Amino acid sequence: MKKLIFCSIITIVSFIASAQDYKKIDSLKQLLSTLPPLDGTDSDITRMKLCLALGDLYEHSVPDSAIWWYSSIADTVFNAEKIKIYPKRAKTNATALRYLGSVSHNQGNYQKAIEYYESSLKIAEELGDKQGILYCLNNLGTVLIYQSDCPPIPPVKRDSLLNRAIKYYESSLKIAEELCDKAKLASDYPTLAKQYIKSDKQEKAVPLFLKSKDLTLSLLQKNFPILSEKEKELYLNKTKNVFNDIHSFNVNFAASRSNLCTILGDSISGICYNNELILKGLLLKSTRSMLDAVYNSPDQEVKNIYVYLKQLRNQITELQGADIEDREKKITELEKQANEQERKLVRMSSEFADIQSLFNYKWEDVQKALKPGEAAIEVVSFADELSVSSSDNEIASSRLSGTRNDEGKPPRNDVITYCALLITPGSKKPQTIRLFDEQEMNAVISLKETTGYDFINKLYGTNQNINESLYKIVWQPLEPYLENIKSVYFAPSGILNKLSFSTLGSDNVMLCDRYNLHQLSSTGKLIYPQNAVIEKGMQLAIAGGIPYSTDTTKVKVWAELEGTKFETEKLAKLFSENKMKVNYLSGTAANEENIKAASENCDIFHIATHGFFIPILKKN
Repeated sequence: MKKLIFCSIITIVSFIASAQDYKKIDSLKQLLSTLPPLDGTDSDITRMKLCLALGDLYEHSVPDSAIWWYSSIADTVFNAEKIKIYPKRAKTNATALRYLGSVSHNQGNYQKAIEYYESSLKIAEELGDKQGILYCLNNLGTVLIYQSDCPPIPPVKRDSLLNRAIKYYESSLKIAEELCDKAKLASDYPTLAKQYIKSDKQEKAVPLFLKSKDLTLSLLQKNFPILSEKEKELYLNKTKNVFNDIHSFNVNFAASRSNLCTILGDSISGICYNNELILKGLLLKSTRSMLDAVYNSPDQEVKNIYVYLKQLRNQITELQGADIEDREKKITELEKQANEQERKLVRMSSEFADIQSLFNYKWEDVQKALKPGEAAIEVVSFADELSVSSSDNEIASSRLSGTRNDEGKPPRNDVITYCALLITPGSKKPQTIRLFDEQEMNAVISLKETTGYDFINKLYGTNQNINESLYKIVWQPLEPYLENIKSVYFAPSGILNKLSFSTLGSDNVMLCDRYNLHQLSSTGKLIYPQNAVIEKGMQLAIAGGIPYSTDTTKVKVWAELEGTKFETEKLAKLFSENKMKVNYLSGTAANEENIKAASENCDIFHIATHGFFIPILKKN
């Protein structure tokens, strides 16, 4: 009877999972039915791998079914003699045990997870499987961190679990360094660093954060020019936590502790500024312009070098972390060849050289471009996982370890903090200034039951009555550091790209009346300023005097600005007189359809408008 009930449960569970990925699961089961039963030898490998694949498909949707598939091939008492005779089966068995540990971990059965991981570790050690050992050590460390964050737990036991976890992480990192898996090291260094912070060993965390940063930038520098736009987006998204961690550490620890401020001759705030110059610069570099420069080059050698470089980089990526003979020797040789090709491209392609030069940008280079009375500000936004509040220790702890809260939801590691990195001609290092987090900003801008025009008036106020709410969280924290400053070059981030800084103010005085404000995509633009060049033969599109209402509009949201029509008419005339091709749109001709069409057929598009961002209003 028990067997019948168990089979029925498996059938029902399988049906639920199959609804999500029916074709793949069904095809695997059909293939499995053609194979002979397990006989305890290396001939079992194909069947075992199919069971692993089925368990993997079920793991996140129906974990009990995943356990059944993994358990069907897992042997917790795989002895040393069998491991020597059947090494392939032993390695697959170790994987099944590790996967069982993962499911148990996700279900909150930490002790069971540890038992599975330890069984898998013994087999991996017997086989000399460094990759398997690394995974087990890493997973054991993570389970212990989760255990240490389970309330209520005595402080002594918590510290003991945390120290054991740190030892596991340290051991796994040593193996990762032996395997030279740079991408994994870049993500694993911060994991250990966060545990050092929880143990109040911040000074040990700093070198790990910096190693992670150096590895990530090295990989970016080598791979960025050969990635597609989509690959760039995925790569930057995958590595952003590395830079978030350094920003978070800078704001929460380094800025207030002098012994952590200067590392290896540079300040942590300076490192953060340098990172922003590189990342924002890379985001502005188009893959299309790189590819166009290569494939439109009349020099066939440039094309050949680029293709060869891409092949070399792909081979290096495949070898990193692989446990194969002469791996380091092969990687060294490929790196040598790739570096040689890069040097050739730098000499032959200005576009490639420009991308490589970004990695040498420093905050001191921006400082040299500043004149007396000027300041430069890089605004950064980041997930503040290291923020620790005495009234919120449990949440802070879960951020560091990645644990889930009592409701089974992910930890609150999505708190986005904004800070400013400010330099003047006399700065010895960038000044770190915390501005606000997104919850504070949302409290200011969440005005209900407003039209677009009302929203702007309430948010910014009027000339006679300026609303100071935005000013207080965005600009007021900067004021103590802007004494005797008349011109400010600033690069916003995140939600601040949607604000009009000029209209912020206090005491009925706007910022535009107090400072010469220069908004930039990156303050790195000050290092090598570029002047726009308008040449004969260019196609220009100009739009002004745009009506924002129609005959059917009940409420006039925006009044037309007469100045925009006057401005654009003058520009259109000026360019036309200088033999430029001008497509001028105004009045009813400046509608959405025509503006979109014009934007696709011009080299430069000048639009004179109000310049406000209006939130999308939900319809009742």
